[in-house]
Amino acid sequence: PPPPPSPPLPIKPKPRQLCDCIGVFEPNTRWRFRFRSSIVHEGNLLYGFSIYTVPSADCVEVSYREGYCCDSTLDQIEVAIDPAFSLNYWQAFNYYWLLDIDQTVIEQGAVGTQQKSDMGLLFQGFKPKTVNDVPPGTELVLILSMNPMYWNNTNSFPCGPSQHVDEQGICDYALHGLQVRDGSVLVNELGVNLPTCCPEGVYVMEKAPGCGCTDNKLESPYRLDVRDAVTNPDGTRTYNFRVISTTPVPYDPAEGSVNCNAMDISEMRLYIKPEVYGTIAFVTFNTKLVQFTYGTDGYQYWIDLLHLDTPAQPYGSMLPLTVLVASAAPLWLSICSTNPLGVAECEYVFYGKWDLGKLDYGCCPHGFSDPQTLSVAEAVSCDQNSQHSPYTLSYQDISFDAGKSLTSIVMRLNYTDEQCDGTDPTNSGCCDSDLKALFIEMDTSSPVFSVATFPDAGPQYSVHDKGLNVTGMFGAGTPYTITIQLEGEQSIATLCPDSWLSDGCMYRLYGGLDLSNPGQCCPTHFTGVPSSLAG
Repeated sequence: PPPPPSPPLPIKPKPRQLCDCIGVFEPNTRWRFRFRSSIVHEGNLLYGFSIYTVPSADCVEVSYREGYCCDSTLDQIEVAIDPAFSLNYWQAFNYYWLLDIDQTVIEQGAVGTQQKSDMGLLFQGFKPKTVNDVPPGTELVLILSMNPMYWNNTNSFPCGPSQHVDEQGICDYALHGLQVRDGSVLVNELGVNLPTCCPEGVYVMEKAPGCGCTDNKLESPYRLDVRDAVTNPDGTRTYNFRVISTTPVPYDPAEGSVNCNAMDISEMRLYIKPEVYGTIAFVTFNTKLVQFTYGTDGYQYWIDLLHLDTPAQPYGSMLPLTVLVASAAPLWLSICSTNPLGVAECEYVFYGKWDLGKLDYGCCPHGFSDPQTLSVAEAVSCDQNSQHSPYTLSYQDISFDAGKSLTSIVMRLNYTDEQCDGTDPTNSGCCDSDLKALFIEMDTSSPVFSVATFPDAGPQYSVHDKGLNVTGMFGAGTPYTITIQLEGEQSIATLCPDSWLSDGCMYRLYGGLDLSNPGQCCPTHFTGVPSSLAG
């Protein structure tokens, strides 16, 4: 933000009192106070402020009276608030944190434990800081939590009118500390500290630019799985989802982003139809009732699920999510809105790795629930070259259990990145693809009894005229064993009559890292048949 305006000159000396201090402005102090960021978090408004120093070359000692305030200590912090909150400041501002340059907490507590000054809130009692404790390029962070019942706008801070500048949106502050000269606190001949320094100034509500959170859903271990919708006897309708943990794309430190491979889930956003807005009775996550709020930007509508407090989950975990809509609402097939890509999948964001110092989440994977249908026969616009993918599907075994009258077909979903030809200019970037679904072209006249994977990817299957479609939270980089059970005794010859002898069954895999084209990679090939199974 731009520096505050210079004060009118000359500055008249303040009368000496018992609590006399030397009022200085920039550039007569190395200390600075700036607005940092704001956010709504867990039902409260959080405001962050930076307190930092500038190099000594940028400071000139005060001239209107004797004093040494360039290198003064920092003993107290004073933040202006609107006079309307003077009597109930401890209710409007409910909590505060003061963070050191390494983001550890120096002090925290209820705002009511601090003093109220003529200007506003006065924070004191912490161990004084020197300019050497906060060298240029580092910062202390003061965070104030405000009750939204008193103020609910994160784009402004209720600081009241400035005493220095006749403009809206500019706020006052004051810092307090002892005079320092040549690295030593100044005292008089009686050993009493000389008048203190009280650097003061203004700041504007301009958020500092930041890199934001890591929003790539593939770097997160979580995916959203859309289940079914059930009409209840009382006329309400329950929409079922699952949050499934899977294998994320490995973290690359060279990218400089936050490692979200083992993130927790603090909050979740689910985008909904505009008609659903205001009709939801309650939401449960992992079988517990959770608090939620509605939101909209005028284009999209959503619900935010708060206080989920879910630690990192082991691989294969399935956390149920249910949304119950009031009986007066129509019987929608889905409560999810039409997302920006124009596809039917549900759009979502998970939030985790809360960073108090930055007032932001380090991880905010944003994605869409995975599609549920796929066919080798359908016309597609994607990269079908099997040499452009690290994944292949191959037969492993087939057996018949006469007691259960079930045929078990075991296939292996292989992952070998060395076999992928990334040098081919026609490769659509599929060597790094994830895997969302697979389709096996086979005779499905016999009922499918079950589909299982190891490790467990939460597979779901659907039977089509030309084959079997399997979706799951496969993630990226993990091989799987897939077991398909069919009723009755089957053979490869009856399952894939056109190609069983030499090629096995035809398959297509489905994945891709581009959110705008989640199926850009669709390697299509044959499973092959081991010689022991042929014939």
